[in-house]
Amino acid sequence: MTSLDPKYVAADRPVNRRTSPKLKADSAPVPAVVQQRLAALRIKHRFGLPLSEQIHLSPSSQNPKKFTPAKIFIGAVFTLSTLTGLLAAIQKSALMGGGAGIGLVCGAGL
Repeated sequence: MTSLDPKYVAADRPVNRRTSPKLKADSAPVPAVVQQRLAALRIKHRFGLPLSEQIHLSPSSQNPKKFTPAKIFIGAVFTLSTLTGLLAAIQKSALMGGGAGIGLVCGAGL
C-alpha cells in the first residue's frame, strides 16, 4: 500500500461548507393556519395595507385641519407681505419695505 502525502486531507463530507451543496433537512409539514398567515403576510408586503386599514391609521383622520376663510386670508396677507418685502429689498424702497413689515407683523400676529 502506498503512503499518502502528509498534507493530503480526506473527509467523509465536504470540507468547504460554503461551496458544498445544502443538505436536505427533514421538514415537518407546515400547519394550514401558518400557511394562511404567511400567504396574508406575503400579500401585505406585495400590495401594502388594505385601504380600510390605511384610513384608520392615517393621522389626518383623527385631527383633520380645516381651512377657514380667516386662515386663508391670514396666509394670503403673510405671503403677499413677504413678496412685497422681497421686492422692496430689490428696489431699496423704504416705503414699500415699511408696508411689507407691517403686513408681516399683522400676518404673523393673527
